[in-house]
Amino acid sequence: MGLDVGDKICHYCVLNEEAEVVERGKLKTTPAALQPWLEGLPGGTRVVLETGTHSSWISRLIEQVGQEALVGQPRKMPQIYASKRKNDRRDAEKLARTGRLDPNSMGPIRHRSAEQQADLAVIQARDALVQVRTQLINTVRGLVKGTGERLRGCSAPSFARQAEAQIPQRLRGALLPLVSQIRSLSEQIERYDAEVEKLAQKKYPETELLRQVSGVGPVTSLAFVLTVGIGGGSGTAGTWDRSWGWCRRRMSRGKARRSWGSAKRAIPICGGY
Repeated sequence: MGLDVGDKICHYCVLNEEAEVVERGKLKTTPAALQPWLEGLPGGTRVVLETGTHSSWISRLIEQVGQEALVGQPRKMPQIYASKRKNDRRDAEKLARTGRLDPNSMGPIRHRSAEQQADLAVIQARDALVQVRTQLINTVRGLVKGTGERLRGCSAPSFARQAEAQIPQRLRGALLPLVSQIRSLSEQIERYDAEVEKLAQKKYPETELLRQVSGVGPVTSLAFVLTVGIGGGSGTAGTWDRSWGWCRRRMSRGKARRSWGSAKRAIPICGGY
């Protein structure tokens, strides 16, 4: 069965053993709407969907009611994303047919647990605050430069304290509220840092090994563990490299084979620390 998940509505398509469409429909993208419908399917039904905002909790819900969840990567399915006749109804059918005939071509993934997702949310929320603080700091520095003055260099956590006295008098009315916001953001980021340290020590001892590397702290190590999923003791160095975003460049043309260097496909949550 294919399930094309939208932010508010899911479209589904059910195939029988002869690959004939026997049912189509749509449901609200909520646990209250999906759970009773999933429970009404024959046990062990394969439900195929793409990765996205809702795919993690939906895949867990599918497995909780005794069905099989198959979550594919959208970029592995050009027949869907590159189609010139794309709509939710057709996409649901294509998901069902691909998941039935060639599930490996979808690059199936397995989502992290609900607990790990909640822990990763701490890092993601911290990252959002860091980005906002950086933007505000750059704004303050840029506006001061426009007057011919320049703020002295300093770390982001100490910026509010040091910049307040350096802002020209004619700009203080405009910029001191921004400095106040930067100070508040730094305090919140410090609280997130303490929470990350506590999570790393109590739940993810693997981070201690990673922190032996120079420049790797609790945020980077915890982001790595939660993103790559090495806490379960599974995987190899090669699979970790690919999950982290590293892969070797390869070219194949006729009988010629060439492999060189490494290409970085950065994961944003792990690339900013």
